[in-house]
Amino acid sequence: INAEYMGLVLFLPIERKYTRGLRDEQFTITTNDVQPVDSNVIHKFKLYVVLDNLRSAFNVGAIFRTSECMGVEKIYLCGYTATPEDSSTQKSTMGTHQVVSWEWHQKTLTVLKMLKEQNIPIIALETVQNQETLNKYQFPNKDIGCAILVGNERHGLESDLLSECDAVVRIPCYGTKNSLNVGIAFGMAAYEVVRQWTL
Repeated sequence: INAEYMGLVLFLPIERKYTRGLRDEQFTITTNDVQPVDSNVIHKFKLYVVLDNLRSAFNVGAIFRTSECMGVEKIYLCGYTATPEDSSTQKSTMGTHQVVSWEWHQKTLTVLKMLKEQNIPIIALETVQNQETLNKYQFPNKDIGCAILVGNERHGLESDLLSECDAVVRIPCYGTKNSLNVGIAFGMAAYEVVRQWTL
């Protein structure tokens, strides 16, 4: 029996006894959220998000939280994408649905056409081969703004939606899977947009 194993045998019961029952908020939050008196002090970018038929309320909630942190102007929830009116979605937004403007639309194509009429470039996040990678793509200027379009967790985006986009970018994956969770992929894309806009 080696010393490392003996250490585990001795200390594991102690760790279990004294850490049992810890909740996320007891060890993950390092600072308090900012509580603005006026919602106008929250910095917003001309960044829009279009969610096409997302089936997971938890992914939608994660996207709301990320959107709030990245200063997104508005989220368009399309098709059967869960809205904050759903209790699971509302819970997973952790209150950010109250600060991030959102609208539900039956058809994603309607939203894309509306954004195009407003001259807002639409960038799809999809696993299309031979497209520019997220880290190399130059997003439109922050004064112009842009919309990020993400699709269904399993089926991605349909070709009619992709044809309405000004660009398609992909996140390269180096494991056996060809894509990330949609909430995580969106977070990476939103961060890259804001990073470029705040240089």
